[in-house]
Amino acid sequence: MELNSRLEKYIKEFDEDVQLTISNIKEKSLMVSSYQSKWIRYYFQEKHLNQKLKDAKLEYTKQHANKLSFKPTQTVMPQIQDQDQNIMKLNNEIKNSELCIEFIEKSMAVLEKMNFQVKNVIDIIKLEQS
Repeated sequence: MELNSRLEKYIKEFDEDVQLTISNIKEKSLMVSSYQSKWIRYYFQEKHLNQKLKDAKLEYTKQHANKLSFKPTQTVMPQIQDQDQNIMKLNNEIKNSELCIEFIEKSMAVLEKMNFQVKNVIDIIKLEQS
């Protein structure tokens, strides 16, 4: 399965954000809040995009049903959506966006735990030095 470009970008950035080494632990500890705010921003951008795609799909489906002289109903909408290439493309983009949202949610949970991990590592380093 090929990943969409936004998800690839998110994965790469997340890998960079959570790379902890002894030499960068202090820097990372100072940056955790910034990382969290960045991922919150990505989350809401992706949620907004997802809603725009769903709205576009609904509008396109309604317009397409009107052109065919159908009233948009529960039985007609799925038939139109299954046969139209534009709807299939929008469905694919919606799925990609939902996958990005899921990744971002999980990333935010990891970053939340990272605060404690960084603090524990710093405490261990202090103990070793004393």
